[in-house]
Amino acid sequence: MLQGQCLCGGVKYKVNGEGSLMVHCHCTRCQRSGGAGHGTVIAVKPEDYEITQGEDLLNRYEEKGFTARVSCRKCGGSLYHGETFIEAGTLTADPGMRPTAHIMVAYMAPWATITDDLPQHAEFPPS
Repeated sequence: MLQGQCLCGGVKYKVNGEGSLMVHCHCTRCQRSGGAGHGTVIAVKPEDYEITQGEDLLNRYEEKGFTARVSCRKCGGSLYHGETFIEAGTLTADPGMRPTAHIMVAYMAPWATITDDLPQHAEFPPS
């Protein structure tokens, strides 16, 4: 089981099960949402994801053609998007898995540098 929370701790969640994939995503939405060169996300089954505290604090940002991003209305902390990808930085303990690839590198910030030897994929899912 995975557990996590937003920055202020107002929203808490658990995942009944394990993540199936952890990747570094370089899409512009992850860059802008997190304010960094990439986001690190874990794929989970939507039916395994459960908000355990602060459901009333959730804010959904929807943009045509993209999956919704969900954050805490109080602190702005991004929690998950697409009902499938949780933000790895919100976990409260080691998930027992590590990133296996960089995805969406076709959209990588021009100032960002990948310094590891993980596989790199221009899009997602990897082709």
